[in-house]
Amino acid sequence: MHPPAWRSPTPPRASSPARHDTGPPSALTFPEGGFIDWTWLREAARVVGARAVVDVLPAEPVLVARRERPVDGRTYLLGRCALVRARRGGDVVTVGRIGADVCLPLPTVSKRHLLLERRRGRWSVSDVGSSNGTRVGGRKVRWGETVPLAEGDLIGVADHVWLQFMLPDGLLAALEPAVPPLTFTAHEPGASDGSRAAAPFQGTIVQTELHELLQLVELNRRTGELVVAAPTGDASVRVREGRIVEATFARTTGPAAVDRLLALRAGTFRFVACPVEPTATTHAIAPLLLEAARRLDGAAKAS
Repeated sequence: MHPPAWRSPTPPRASSPARHDTGPPSALTFPEGGFIDWTWLREAARVVGARAVVDVLPAEPVLVARRERPVDGRTYLLGRCALVRARRGGDVVTVGRIGADVCLPLPTVSKRHLLLERRRGRWSVSDVGSSNGTRVGGRKVRWGETVPLAEGDLIGVADHVWLQFMLPDGLLAALEPAVPPLTFTAHEPGASDGSRAAAPFQGTIVQTELHELLQLVELNRRTGELVVAAPTGDASVRVREGRIVEATFARTTGPAAVDRLLALRAGTFRFVACPVEPTATTHAIAPLLLEAARRLDGAAKAS
């Protein structure tokens, strides 16, 4: 499972500008106009539960790219999803190649391709004169026609990408894992140290990358200690309500220790819920992960 901002693909060679999802989203924030990985949402739901994922998202539908015709042998939106939300408020959402509320950076998509509109709680789609057309459930939407949308409908854009329309309840059902989610045992505020046995959440770095684990800690505002044993040394990250209070890796401390942690490819970890005293300085996890990823990527390119 990878954070969506770190693996956004390069847009196809076309006359359109760069993608709109280059900003650094936090754990479950959709970038403006852009897409995040559907599989990443599914994995988050497996770990923290589908309800926890849906509850932190705006109460709006999503569009999931279910099929896509490749460009130059590659797909760019397949397996990703976008939030149906107007940037400036209101109930009309534009979909197109450039400057739309939902951007599809594909050469066959018109600059303004279609509109999604909500009236009295019901959604519909209309084509705004696109060059290559719009379909709903295989039926072409004529120019000026308004077609109602139902849960699960497939919207074909330019016969290039097919987006599944999913309301919040449908999203919850789609994210519901077949097996119970993994859970952390959290220390309850105000409880005495011996009032609750804290079962550690543990595993190997090969199976669970540390950046995804830290994201889940932040998302769920956990308090406790992440202990890592690796061939290059032992590490500890103490968090309070989802923010890093202290991080150490051998003789390295602070953000530099987090950098070293994220570079690990072997070792074991365990997260134990326990009281952590507040300090004057704490660090939000998402910005640290993003900066660490940039530095690691730069180091890899330099080598």
